Amino acid sequence: DTVRAVADGHIIYRAGTTVYLVDEIPGEYLYQVESDDPSIEETFAQWELEEAEAAIAAEEAEAKAAIEAEAAEAKAAAEAAAAPPAEEEE
Repeated sequence: DTVRAVADGHIIYRAGTTVYLVDEIPGEYLYQVESDDPSIEETFAQWELEEAEAAIAAEEAEAKAAIEAEAAEAKAAAEAAAAPPAEEEE
């Protein structure tokens, strides 16, 4: 029962999408929830949505980085092609 635990002064840190940390939680705040409990199903659905959104964002960032790398390579090649030829030493 995180609501009661926080209301009673316990600090719960969110370390990730599905990871929470506490120094300690007394047993009075813990109880077993059935796997078909609506709150569990809702939580799992939210986690799946967040994971899908994170995967899409990672794919978009990777695609953007690849495009930027290709543009930098093309620019360097164009600059090299436009540079005057180096003079040969005798």
